[in-house]
Amino acid sequence: MDGAAIRILVLLPYFNNGRTAAGVAAGVLDQGWPLLAVNDGSTDDGPASLAGLPIQRIDFPRNKGKGRAIRAGLLWARDHGYSHVISIDADGQHFPADIGRLAERVRAFPNRLIVGRRGFRDDAPGASRFGRRWSNMWVRIASGGRTPDSQSGFRAYPVAPLAGRKYLGSRYEFEVEILVRAVWAGLGLDWVDVGTRYDPPSGRVSHFRPFKDNLRISLMYTALVSRRFLPIPFRRWAAPPPPSSGGGKP
Repeated sequence: MDGAAIRILVLLPYFNNGRTAAGVAAGVLDQGWPLLAVNDGSTDDGPASLAGLPIQRIDFPRNKGKGRAIRAGLLWARDHGYSHVISIDADGQHFPADIGRLAERVRAFPNRLIVGRRGFRDDAPGASRFGRRWSNMWVRIASGGRTPDSQSGFRAYPVAPLAGRKYLGSRYEFEVEILVRAVWAGLGLDWVDVGTRYDPPSGRVSHFRPFKDNLRISLMYTALVSRRFLPIPFRRWAAPPPPSSGGGKP
């Protein structure tokens, strides 16, 4: 894949992020990237806050989960000629200026799934710190691959080998499933350091449901670990050709 063949789309999945989604979208546009926003059945003013922005949109009539939103974005990107999708969370945790860091890594290694490793400071929730270590361990057990931040939603996905595949997860558990499946498929994992912003506890908006979502993630890891140790070869998905230098914003 030469530089001209790399076309990057930024994906903004959001659900009831009316306070922050427009600011994130504006930050992405300020950096010069094309943006697709996937409204995961929001019931607040998030969709209205994006009205008038020069972006592409997908609107789910009801909430289907973050995994479904990402999968829809990958399909849209494939159908519109993009080679890679960089997902960014809508809660304002990530800095749009760091999209360039992920894009540089994409150009160097276009066949890998690249994760933005968040730099946790003292204001990072303790649950996030523990959850990252716990999840990293299980990604390694389930796949043999390593990543320093398996819970980061700031990622670069190669479109061709990932769009349209069958997945088990539809919500937060999808984000760990696709890491494991990327290793099984021979794509490999990589990462770059990115900045992180955490609002005070009173201002944080999280749709993660500790019991239900942790249960979903635990069941996903159980399924993935069980599959890894079955004596059945993994199917290798088609991946982009070897990396080459160059490339720029579409």
